[in-house]
Amino acid sequence: MALLMPMGSRPASSPRIKEKGRTTPRRPPLPPSFLTLYALPLTHTIPPHLPIHTNHREKKKAAKQAAKTEEGTTTHTTTNGSSSSNSSSSAPSSSAPPPSPAAPQVEIEYVSADLESELTAAGDDPALDEFREIFKKFSTAEELCGTTTGEEEEEEEEGEEEEGKKKKKKAGAGGGIDDDSSDEEDDEDRGPRLSRKQRKKLTRLSVAELKQLVARPDVVEAHDVTSQDPKLLVHIKAYRNTVPVPRHWCHKRKYLTGKRGIEKAPFDLPEFIKATGIQKQREAMEEKLSLQTSRQKMRERVNPKMGRMDIDYAILEDAFLRYQTKPSLTSHGDLYYEGREFETHTKNYTPGQLSSALIDALGIPPFYPPPWLMNMQRYGPPPSYPALRIPGLNAPLPEKASFGMQPGGWGKPPVDEYGRPLYGDVFGVLGEGGMEGGMGGIGGGGGGEEVNRKHWGEVEYEEEEEEEEN
Repeated sequence: MALLMPMGSRPASSPRIKEKGRTTPRRPPLPPSFLTLYALPLTHTIPPHLPIHTNHREKKKAAKQAAKTEEGTTTHTTTNGSSSSNSSSSAPSSSAPPPSPAAPQVEIEYVSADLESELTAAGDDPALDEFREIFKKFSTAEELCGTTTGEEEEEEEEGEEEEGKKKKKKAGAGGGIDDDSSDEEDDEDRGPRLSRKQRKKLTRLSVAELKQLVARPDVVEAHDVTSQDPKLLVHIKAYRNTVPVPRHWCHKRKYLTGKRGIEKAPFDLPEFIKATGIQKQREAMEEKLSLQTSRQKMRERVNPKMGRMDIDYAILEDAFLRYQTKPSLTSHGDLYYEGREFETHTKNYTPGQLSSALIDALGIPPFYPPPWLMNMQRYGPPPSYPALRIPGLNAPLPEKASFGMQPGGWGKPPVDEYGRPLYGDVFGVLGEGGMEGGMGGIGGGGGGEEVNRKHWGEVEYEEEEEEEEN
C-alpha cells in the first residue's frame, strides 16, 4: 500500500483567501507533469497527531522527554529499594559503584633555620655582625607563608582578649555603644581629614625659607611661594633682561580704576619749543579772539586771515636741530603701574650725602652726627653699599667733630682688640694710599680704596699704531 500525494495541490474544500477586502480565486492545480509522487512503505505508520514531515525541533523535544522518563524510573527504584526488600516481591536492586576514598589533607609547614644561634656559636667575628644585619633585612619563611609559631599565636590571642575587654568596658560605660560609634571615635582620634588645598598649604614654603634657598632674594615676592616651582620662578625673574609681569595681574579691580576723578594735567610743551615764542603768540591770539563779537567771528570763518603766527625759520631750525632734547624714556623691562607718577624720584640723590632739607627735617644740629651712626658702628656698614665712605665708621671725622658719647659726640670708633680699625681708615692716618694692613676686612670699602666703576663686558679699544710707510 502506498500513499500518493501531488505537490502543490490543495483539497477541494479549501476556502478562498481574503486579502484587504477582496477575495482571490483559488490557484488552479498544477498539471500532471509537475506532480511528484512520494511513496511510503507499508511498514511505516504515520501517527495521527504528527504531520508527515516531522520537524527536527519536535524530534529533539521527544528525545529529551524520553530521557527524563527513564531517569524518573531509575530514581524511583533506588528510593524504594529498602521497602522492596521487606515486601514479598524481591526485585533486584541496581548495583552502584563504591565511593572512592577521600584524598588525605596534607599541611606543609615551612620552618626557617635559627640563624642567630648559628652565628653566635661561630664566635665573635665582626664579619658575622655584617651578615646578621644583612639577614635582618630579609623576611623569614613564616612571614612569607603567613604561618605563626605557638608563641605568636598566644600573643595574638592575648591581644584579642584585651581588645574584647576594652570594648566591653566602653559598652558598659556608654550604655551599649554600637560598633559604629567606636569607629567614629577612632576617626576622631586620628583627626579630621585634610583637603587637597590644606595639604598643599602645609607643604608650601614660607617667604623667608624661599629667600634662603635662592641666589637673588631681592626679587622674591609674597605670591611667589604659591607657584608650582618657586625656585624656577625666582630664577627666571632674576635672569638678565627679563621683563616682569605687570603688577595688576593679581588685582581684583579693573586696571586704572583708581584714577577716576583725578584731573588730568594739561600737556606741557618741552623747553626747546617754548624758547621759540610760539606759546606766547598763541595766548595773545586767544585773548584777541575772546574780545571779538559774534559777527566778527562769522566774518573770519568766511574769510580767514592767514599768516598771523609766522615764526622766523631760523628760530625753528635752531629749536629742532640744535636745542632739541631727548625725552625721558623708560628702560628695558620698566613697565608703568598705577600711581607711578605720584612717587618720588630718587635718581638724583646720592647715598651718604645729607641735603639741607633732610637735615632740617631730622632736626640735626650743626656738627652733630646722623642718628644712625651708633648702630652702624655696632653692627657694621650697610651691605648694599660696600664702597660708601661714612665719617666715623670707615672715613675720618669732619672738622670740629670728635669721638665720644657726650651730646654732639660721634660715638666710639670701631676697632679690634689691638686698636686697629675694622672697616676703614677711621682715624685718617693712612691718607690716599689705602689700608696697608691691620684691617679686619669685615665691611670692605676702605678709606682710599679705588672702586672699579667700568661696566661689565665693556669693549676695550686698543690704540692702533700707525706704521710709517717706507
